[in-house]
Amino acid sequence: MPGTLLLLIEPDAQTAAQLSTVLERAGYRVSVAPSGKKGLINAWRDQPDGIILELALPDLPASDLLGKLRQDRRTMRTPIFGLTRLRDPASIAAAMEAGLNQCIIKDANALELLLSGLSSAGLSTRQRVDAAGRVRQGSLAAVVAAKGGVGASSLCANLAHLIAKASGEGSTALVDLALPMGSLHQLMGVSSPHGWPDLSHEDVLEALHSLIDDLPIPKPWAAWLLPGARRPEESERLSKIDLGALLQGLRTNFAHVWLDLGRGLGPPAMLAFTQANLVLIIFPPDPDGVASTRAIRDYLIGEGVAASRIHLISNRTLPAESLTATSLGKALGQEVLAALPYMEDRFSLANVLRAPLDLRFPEERVTLAMQELATRILEMLAPVGAPTSL
Repeated sequence: MPGTLLLLIEPDAQTAAQLSTVLERAGYRVSVAPSGKKGLINAWRDQPDGIILELALPDLPASDLLGKLRQDRRTMRTPIFGLTRLRDPASIAAAMEAGLNQCIIKDANALELLLSGLSSAGLSTRQRVDAAGRVRQGSLAAVVAAKGGVGASSLCANLAHLIAKASGEGSTALVDLALPMGSLHQLMGVSSPHGWPDLSHEDVLEALHSLIDDLPIPKPWAAWLLPGARRPEESERLSKIDLGALLQGLRTNFAHVWLDLGRGLGPPAMLAFTQANLVLIIFPPDPDGVASTRAIRDYLIGEGVAASRIHLISNRTLPAESLTATSLGKALGQEVLAALPYMEDRFSLANVLRAPLDLRFPEERVTLAMQELATRILEMLAPVGAPTSL
């Protein structure tokens, strides 16, 4: 739920400031009231999505405040959580009887219980927040093609789909950053006119949350898609978007984020490369493809991308012409992560059908190889997503 507003009724200013900081960093909007009367005014005026209440109020009994809130149509169904220093069973029972949804004692586990309660009440921020209130940053994979026509977009879409299937629906976002025009909306059968070009005129994070709510996962695919530019002139809007904020927003909303960068090596792509946990270069194992791949790899390393994050994927099982597996590794400067069998016209057919390979051709060698690759990538990403302290 984008823009989820919480009203915090807390008389202690230091406690209110600390709680506000944690909740805001977890993705909520927070307003604070220092007393019961002020809280009542704010609740009726702002109609928050949820209320967090200290039962020990300086101006009126909490049960009286709860009674007024529950008797007014504006707040009668609003989830209300007691977060209190009181431990008196009678006071807590009176508050529960007056309409409190849940009462949490301020102790070491309070924040864990509060965040869990907010989530259970449907007050989700979509951000991946752990029980200690720390945001879990999702993994970021950037896919780039060494040459045109190597099927990088199809590979990117299918790998993101397999990652999403393994990680759970809604876990993975796929973003089409290929310039000057993207193709994933066509490949995945998405007819909505919306995509990242819409973000150039608004606050990036608020607009992103709206798109997450408005754009469904394009069945039968398992990954959520943020479409790209549909016309060349739309590509210019990327320069008006805070791409760093967009990537951060995506990574706090999804466990895995996959970027299709086409053949891009410009400033937007370089920002993605430097932030990515994995950079996947898709190439054909022919002399020109190998030369382009080595040039891209060396360029990225020279620009500060760690060599350990760069991985190479061949869209052919065996090297072509005079290249051998040994000479290929030497020419590229590193071993190939995977060599996928070539599907010839099957890949094109799957694209025309706008369906993932594992559904159309579940027994094909390339499908099985891609599933194995997705499993390996997930293992490589396993350390990613550890909670970052707020």
